[in-house]
Amino acid sequence: DPTLVKTFPIHVDVEPAGEFTSGMSVAEFRKKRARGAPNCDGAMEVDVERAQAFLRPLIWGAGAK
Repeated sequence: DPTLVKTFPIHVDVEPAGEFTSGMSVAEFRKKRARGAPNCDGAMEVDVERAQAFLRPLIWGAGAK
């Protein structure tokens, strides 16, 4: 349900060789240092109550409340 989250376009890379970040996703939020065109949608705001109500039956079955 796309109304559960507010998204924005962002560029994300996977860091293959970092000493502490190997395999982690890295998102660049600074406009001046953008690494490329947006390649995914980032979510920063979630309607928590509606998201839980939506996901609960999918995770725990139709009778979950």
